[in-house]
Amino acid sequence: MKKTRAFLSVALTASLVVLAAAACDSDPSSSFNEDEQDAGGGDTGPGFDTDGDTTGRDAPGPVDCKPSLPASFQATWNPPTRASVCSNEQIEAYFQACIASLGTDAGNACQAWKDANDACGACIEAPDNSGPIQWHRDRYYYTLNIAGCLAVSRNELAEGQCPATYAASIQCQRDSCDGCFQSGDATFEDFQRCQQSAKASACAGYEGKIGQVCGTTYNDPDGGAYGCFRNNDSAGIHILRLARIFCGPDQ
Repeated sequence: MKKTRAFLSVALTASLVVLAAAACDSDPSSSFNEDEQDAGGGDTGPGFDTDGDTTGRDAPGPVDCKPSLPASFQATWNPPTRASVCSNEQIEAYFQACIASLGTDAGNACQAWKDANDACGACIEAPDNSGPIQWHRDRYYYTLNIAGCLAVSRNELAEGQCPATYAASIQCQRDSCDGCFQSGDATFEDFQRCQQSAKASACAGYEGKIGQVCGTTYNDPDGGAYGCFRNNDSAGIHILRLARIFCGPDQ
């Protein structure tokens, strides 16, 4: 862990201040308790953060979005596959090209990096969104795949286990609030607030299962998945660490 953190602290610059939290998820009887520094709407917690950001295309807002879960909603679990296909240098370069530069070059640097790093890019941005970085709505915003990180770290890949249960709640919140983007006036922050509301309304059933299934050990230092959690690290450090867990060199 010390070696990992040492590497991850290299080359992170002031550009990290552009990173924003993509959402929060919590349950009072589990380790999914909210952390205000990761504030958002349906994807984060003190460790179960799926921090994210938009590409700067937000409309003026604000808009009061109301959660509305589609009648056809069905959570889908895509278990991740650990693959040692990225070097430390490739992961850092991905971060600089695709995350730190959001909103500054319309994705040109990111596309150039992906064109030159096929295997690594396919792991970090898996087509089925089972990789560490999950893009949504035609790359309008991204989140971090904390559920997938838990599954890889603790080898819990099956339906009904904690990672899949957590992922189902996040998907419910996201789908319940996707309509925020249809109005043309909503900001990403409006979407986040809607997700928070969805936890206690449209997605309360999914949210309640987290405490029942996940328990309280996942973000313990010896819980087998400590690296998945943001804890007191910056968003950038967290992103790089997750990419290493999914796609980096064997430890």
